[in-house]
Amino acid sequence: MKLHIRADNLQSAEIQDFLSAHIDDMRAISPPESKHALDIAGLLQPNIQFWCAYKETQLVGCIALKTHSSGIGEIKSMRTAVEARGKGIGFEICAPFANYKADPNSVFMTKRL
Repeated sequence: MKLHIRADNLQSAEIQDFLSAHIDDMRAISPPESKHALDIAGLLQPNIQFWCAYKETQLVGCIALKTHSSGIGEIKSMRTAVEARGKGIGFEICAPFANYKADPNSVFMTKRL
């Protein structure tokens, strides 16, 4: 699947609706102590970069990268549209990082770039 990836400022209704669906999904399946998804205000922090992926003109995914002071990059609010799932690259399981603790409802993964 050829994708066009571009930085996004989170201002369009399209991406706001896409992220609202992400938050709704997380609220529906995660217990309160395991909810780590950021809302729009949380994603607009200076240490967070945000990108959208498009197949032609269709929004098929998004990802935010939060940079921690230790130089670790944390993926936040990664979402893939249903029709595009299962076509990406893999990551490896890792231990909790930054100030996170092990959580039976979370998976910690890494990808060295």
